[in-house]
This record gives sequence, structure tokens and C-alpha cells, in this order.
Amino acid sequence: MIADSRIGGVVVKSSDMLLDAARRAGFTLRGRRERAIPKGRRSLPFRNTDEASLSRRMGSEHILTFDKSA
Repeated sequence: MIADSRIGGVVVKSSDMLLDAARRAGFTLRGRRERAIPKGRRSLPFRNTDEASLSRRMGSEHILTFDKSA
């Protein structure tokens, strides 16, 4: 699982970066799914950051499934 984010108003597509890195390492994408991150379940509680601020930066997560042939 990986979440895209918004930093300083700029969208950071972490999921696409991970996908690119995995492909370069020889992995094949088998599945990709996106789901909303429930309020209060985000795992990156930055100091002095309220839930609303974190929600604007990370609202969903991507579940990427890869495999790699031997």
C-alpha cells in the first residue's frame, strides 16, 4: 500500500513512482486498486498536524500487487 500526497499544493504521485521502480527492477504489476483511507486511520500523524490537514494531503491509498519471475 502506498498513498499519493499533496505537498505545498503539488500532487506527488508516489504510486506511479513505485510502479516505475518496480518495473525497472523486473516486477510485473498484477493488480492495482485504490481505496479511501478512513478518517482517523492514517498512519503518518505528523506533529502539530490536525486530521483535516492530513486528510487534504492523503485521502486515498493504492494497493499494488506485483510478482517477479525467477
